[in-house]
Amino acid sequence: MELSALGRRLRDLQLGFDDLTAPDAVEGVVTALDQRLAEGHDPVVAALLLACDELSSVWEEPWTRADLRRDRLVRWDSSSSTWLGTSTTTGLPWMVRVLRPAAARRPVLCRLFAREASALRRVLPVVVTADSIGLPADGWPVTLLGGPSLGKGLLSALASLEAWCREGVCPAVPGDDELRTDGSGRVALTTLTLAEDPRPVVAALFARIDPDDDGALADALRAAPATLDDARTHVVRALAAELAALRHTLVNRWRTGRHAWRRTRLQELVERLQVALPPPQGVGAVGVDLDGRITLVRGVPGRVTFGPAEAPEVLWDPAEGFRPPLVRRMLRARAMSPPNPVLDARVGGNPAVTDALCRWSADGARLRTLQLLLAVDG
Repeated sequence: MELSALGRRLRDLQLGFDDLTAPDAVEGVVTALDQRLAEGHDPVVAALLLACDELSSVWEEPWTRADLRRDRLVRWDSSSSTWLGTSTTTGLPWMVRVLRPAAARRPVLCRLFAREASALRRVLPVVVTADSIGLPADGWPVTLLGGPSLGKGLLSALASLEAWCREGVCPAVPGDDELRTDGSGRVALTTLTLAEDPRPVVAALFARIDPDDDGALADALRAAPATLDDARTHVVRALAAELAALRHTLVNRWRTGRHAWRRTRLQELVERLQVALPPPQGVGAVGVDLDGRITLVRGVPGRVTFGPAEAPEVLWDPAEGFRPPLVRRMLRARAMSPPNPVLDARVGGNPAVTDALCRWSADGARLRTLQLLLAVDG
């Protein structure tokens, strides 16, 4: 019987007593179970009462390992008990399985214990004595598997179980203290008790996936496969889908970042083009308006105007840039009125200046439109 599993079964009964970490606490649980049975026979309660009564005797048995201080019971059966303890010489944590006194007096049970120790040596770095099997308890116990290390933790635990099976050894379903992890996120089986079938271990590993983990990988792994081979295939397929999703996310992030960088660079280039070439200087006749007045385009430092000589309008200045409606009016007038030397002579204009200012204004208006488009997100 594994202690944490017994505690969960007791909590399901809601007795008010589920602390099994000390002999006095176990006595309280035994009393509560006995009172529950007095109200009516229940096979489940009866089985738990027998388990807790045997647990009381386990706590009362003498401790034979002088080099280890026992701290917490992990599991027990009819012939042995497994504990977490601390080395009295190094202060390091250890897990140790010891023969119970009654079993130590029976040669057949001692031989069975020695055979199990020999089998465990094939998969774990155990230290074996005549009546105990010890293992350094490295890392930390695992209660739930989830978060960023879910894939690594579950896959490494299954790989550990597969290594056991290759050696012809099967561990018992691990408790909280027998499933341990290190700083890398890998999870290993450190059970010192053997079993016959690895399928319950597979089911127990998948049952440890955190129910509060709402990630896509956790959702894909919740259904427990029946066998170890199915579990390996299931996890590899889920991890492949997870990696594909991560790749798509990274590619989209890279493309988005590259697009933003290129757009920013283009915006900078457009802004530089806007100020790289100032407007041509001079005046030129564009055409004649509906009132018979000659319309002029004039470029002076810091300003371009268009309209009749008596009332020109600002077409461009550094403060507000181009006025698109006025630019379009000027370009339409230019398109409808071919160059006229008579008009230029009357206003002192130059056809080359007219052409240069019209081209400069048209190109500048296009750059302004490009700037506005680049400023839009997406």
